[in-house]
Amino acid sequence: MAEQVPNPAQPTESTLALSFLREDIQDLRQDVRQIHERIDQTNGRIDTLRTEMSGRIDTLRTEVGERIDQTNGRIDDLSKQLDSRYARLMAMLIACTSILVTTMGAAVAVLK
Repeated sequence: MAEQVPNPAQPTESTLALSFLREDIQDLRQDVRQIHERIDQTNGRIDTLRTEMSGRIDTLRTEVGERIDQTNGRIDDLSKQLDSRYARLMAMLIACTSILVTTMGAAVAVLK
């Protein structure tokens, strides 16, 4: 018997299905590439914002530190003024008490 050679014709439905699948896979790859590009752009923007924010934070820290130093200086000056005024007040009270005691002593001596 003679051997029969099988007919190598492929069905058209499977060929169409494979070509559609290939197109879909290529579209998905392109979408994934675009998503990766967007992610890279977003990461770049985030890095830029981090750098800017870091610089701004450093500037603010410096400004706040200077303001705190100025405020501390003012508080020290006010503290010195209060100490000086308290010392004067105490001296005045002691002087007034001394004058009062002296006056009372003189009045008692005169009245005897």
